[in-house]
Amino acid sequence: MAIDPATTKILAQLALKAAADEEARKRIIMIALIPVISVLLILTMFVYIITHPLDYLSTIFSGNELA
Repeated sequence: MAIDPATTKILAQLALKAAADEEARKRIIMIALIPVISVLLILTMFVYIITHPLDYLSTIFSGNELA
């Protein structure tokens, strides 16, 4: 499914206009970075819990409850 040249030209012009506007550029960067950073933080949390289970559990429970 190809895009016709007229639509491609309009999309390219809109992208250049958005890239030229500094506020729109910052908004585009934030929209792209927030999901990536969120996924990385979630994955990091799971890796930490998997590799340090007793350390994580000791923060939730006191020493007597772990035994």
